[in-house]
Amino acid sequence: MSIPLSLIIKELESTPDSILSILSTLHYDKSILLNITKSETNHLISRTLNLTKSPDAYNKWCGTNLIRVLAENYTILSNNGIVLLEQLLTNLENYNHTIDRKILTSTIEAINFICKQIRGKPTLTREILTPKLPTIITKYLDNIHFNPLLVIDSLFILVKHHPTTFRPFGNKLASRLTGFLNLGEFTSFPEKLKQSIFKTLAILPVIEKAEPEVQWENNVRNIIKEVVSILSVYNEFLNLNDDADIKRLFQKLPSAEIDSKKLLEPLNLDVNQPKSLFQISSNIEILLNLLSTYLKVETRFSVRVPLGLIVTLNELICSINLRFVQFKFDVRDDALKSIIKATTLKNQFNAVKLLQELALVYRGNVLPHLTNILSYLEVLIPFKNKKIDFNELLINEELAVALLSCVESYLSLVGNLGDSSQLLRFVDTSLLLVEPRLDSSLAPAAVKKVDQPQGKNNKKKKNTNSVAMSDLLSHQHLFVESINSGTIKVVRSFLSAIISRVNLPPTQHYKIMRYLILEAVNAKYYSYEKSVSPQLRNLLINSVLYPGFEKVSLLPIVSQLIPQDPLLSVFTNPRFPPLPIYVKKVEEPTELAGFGDNDEDEEVVEEKTTVEDDSEPSAKRRKTDHGEASASTENGDASVIPAKPEDIEIVDEAKVFVTKEVSSEDVISFPSEPVVQEVKRVEVVTTAPVPAPVVAAPSVDVAESAAGDDSDFEMPEIDLDGDSDDDE
Repeated sequence: MSIPLSLIIKELESTPDSILSILSTLHYDKSILLNITKSETNHLISRTLNLTKSPDAYNKWCGTNLIRVLAENYTILSNNGIVLLEQLLTNLENYNHTIDRKILTSTIEAINFICKQIRGKPTLTREILTPKLPTIITKYLDNIHFNPLLVIDSLFILVKHHPTTFRPFGNKLASRLTGFLNLGEFTSFPEKLKQSIFKTLAILPVIEKAEPEVQWENNVRNIIKEVVSILSVYNEFLNLNDDADIKRLFQKLPSAEIDSKKLLEPLNLDVNQPKSLFQISSNIEILLNLLSTYLKVETRFSVRVPLGLIVTLNELICSINLRFVQFKFDVRDDALKSIIKATTLKNQFNAVKLLQELALVYRGNVLPHLTNILSYLEVLIPFKNKKIDFNELLINEELAVALLSCVESYLSLVGNLGDSSQLLRFVDTSLLLVEPRLDSSLAPAAVKKVDQPQGKNNKKKKNTNSVAMSDLLSHQHLFVESINSGTIKVVRSFLSAIISRVNLPPTQHYKIMRYLILEAVNAKYYSYEKSVSPQLRNLLINSVLYPGFEKVSLLPIVSQLIPQDPLLSVFTNPRFPPLPIYVKKVEEPTELAGFGDNDEDEEVVEEKTTVEDDSEPSAKRRKTDHGEASASTENGDASVIPAKPEDIEIVDEAKVFVTKEVSSEDVISFPSEPVVQEVKRVEVVTTAPVPAPVVAAPSVDVAESAAGDDSDFEMPEIDLDGDSDDDE
């Protein structure tokens, strides 16, 4: 419902009763502001500014949002944009913690909207936005602690679109953002806020006056150096020098100088307080996430990405694995050992995430490193007694799921992978993650038998230790833990990529087939929804399209589980074209003669005949004009030999014209219309769907036709004058 402008101006004299209807009218009904007069504009602007200056929080909020809606009109923005923007900046300058936070949010959003409306228009940018940009940046930096997410996102847009104007404020913004990184609770910040800080830091090289691409590359290399320096701390607890591969990786990576400037503060570790060791994994997580953002955020200039160094850095992180590296002799505290192990697992998880980002962003550029990446990701799978440690796998399920997701991202870059040996452990890991799990707290304890002396007065006592385990033995299905839905989705997506791109050995292939059939049957018949999920449906279809070593097709089972799938219906009901039936080509009449008033008028049709040479035997085959050959026998019968397909016309009618073969000595007269003979329809039996039946013209005995006495049908007489009498 639209409100008249006069009523809107009157409502804005004091606190409006319903600001939402006014805002809706001004936003949707563009004709109101298009036909507004100058006096009405002045009234509207002045009353909006009065609401914005009001000390009442509601009135200030109403005025701020009115400015945002009025800025949609170009005429109002060009004539009054400076006044509106100055009032918003005044409110932003006067903001403090005693004022409602919604006022700050509305004010910043209104300023951002006005900047967006002006940006790209040269005159408005020169007259309104450019003079006010330094003030806007300063006010944003002063209020960054009140609403960090909104302010940092706003600063990111200003850096991206106005790098020259932002150049004097670059160092100040970088120090503010670095201060957030060094907060002890930064890792517990909301994910959106952390990503906003990372991307703003990553885009700051754009403000450099000369060679911003060099500054970008230097920042990336400095992050790598800082990660390497933190990883070297593990040398105090582990025998890293005993591993030749780890030593080689340290030498390949650049090392930080002693006096180099770092993003994060130095580590403050205390062995007597093992909890302080978590600073190692926290700092590495921050640096790897920042490095990932540098690799993802777009820039206006071309950059050189050191992919080789990044892959080597991830290899070093994954190589610091307690399965292969031993603790030093003086590290004996079990709590210290468990914390160090936890930090290495956390580092490996962040390294796997970074590797997946490389595959998603740079795609084919990382394929030269594919074999190396798969080889050192494989060592992250926990093993015990030459088998995958199921308990350890469930404890670090988050790492295992990230590992499978990363491998799937790299498999999506190739059409087919010939060597499947590097993927066998990943397949076994994925199948273990979706195995039914019993509650870990219900591990059966061995019931000890107490030896009691045998005697008359000794009574048998009830063994109460076995009572608690009776339900577990009789109702085991009630103690099965549910598997995380995210884990199931990742595993199914990984198996689908494996089936379609890798030729697995029969053992792993049959395991996958068994899993997907059991899951599909459970989903179809034993679940509440009675339906198959999209991931499982895709996996079932791929099992049909890529059968591998399967000798018996899974198509009958899969088509029963998902009967309405259009792709599978092509296999169950193949759309083959109908088999054609070839008949003799019909000869059109060439001459008509003998028309008159008499009802007995007839037309003479000249038939093409084939004259047989008397010198040849009677059984000699002769070719007709239609491409067929007939063989004469001693009894006067003729057998028809099929003609070539290109000389045959396909007839799909119930009535066909019949041509006759005669000798040159015979004289045959025909009615005035071509002879029409009713022919019985022929049913064709085939396994594929066949369209309407095709009728073939019957063969005509040449000898009987020439004689005319033994014909099986009577030639009708057709009245050419259109009379309907029955006189003969």
